[in-house]
Parts: sequence; C-alpha cells; structure tokens
Amino acid sequence: DPSAAAAAPLAAASGGGARIFRKLFRSWCLDPASALSLALLAEEYALADALIEILCHRLPSMAGEAVLRLLTDLDQLVQLIEAPVFAPLRLNLLRPSQHPHLVKAMYGMLMLLPQCEAFEVLRRRLESVPFHAFLHLPPPDPTANGRGNGHGGGGG
Repeated sequence: DPSAAAAAPLAAASGGGARIFRKLFRSWCLDPASALSLALLAEEYALADALIEILCHRLPSMAGEAVLRLLTDLDQLVQLIEAPVFAPLRLNLLRPSQHPHLVKAMYGMLMLLPQCEAFEVLRRRLESVPFHAFLHLPPPDPTANGRGNGHGGGGG
C-alpha cells in the first residue's frame, strides 16, 4: 500500500500525538485528498510531499470519475487552506528553508490542478511568498532520485 509506505517516517515518531495521527491516517488514507489534508494540518509536510508524488504517478492510470473526484477534493482543500485553521501552514510558507517539503507539496498540488479558480487561488497564495525566501532553500539531496522514501533528511 503506497499510502502506508508514505507514512513510514511516522513510525519512528513517539508520543501521544504521533499515535493519534497514525490512527487517523490509517482511515483517512483511503481518500487521497483527506490524507493530504490531514498531513498538511498536522504539519507532516514530508508526508504531504510524498502523497503528492504518489498522486502524480497514479493520476494517469485513474478512471475518469476518480480523477474528477480527486480534482474536486483538491479544489476544496485549496479553499480550506484559506481558512483560519490553516494559518500556521500559510505562515510556514514564509520559511521555505525550514519547510521545503511544504513548498514542494504546495507547488505539486498546483501542478495537479487544472487551471481553474482553485489553481488561481493557490497560485496567488504561492506568489505572495517573498522570492528571496526561496533563495535560502537547501540544495536537493543528490541521493534522492525523486522516488525516494520521503524521509528527506531534515525535519519537516
């Protein structure tokens, strides 16, 4: 199960919050947009990045109805990201060097969306991040070939 594999970095986490997250993720991972929402809300940005990668690779083989549902769900997630509950996520976008997986996940979601209202909302949100903040992103890991395990190396 790729969703379970994407959540592997959480297996090493300890504490009550991590246990609750793992229990929630088991049921939420049945719906890709729900799993992505939970990962973003829990600030598990490496997991969100890994989920976007999985969706990217699965999208071409999905049935038309499943693609439409996923895109509709992603549209709703973009609208939800504008809600107060996601304010910490939006503030974390101002620190891309500390949250590179968040930046990659958000741009990945932007690339999955068709050019619709949600695309424009997310594009405007990402354009509001000062350009100089991106200059301090760490260089890509040369050992990661884009199909890595999602651990990334640093904290997320």
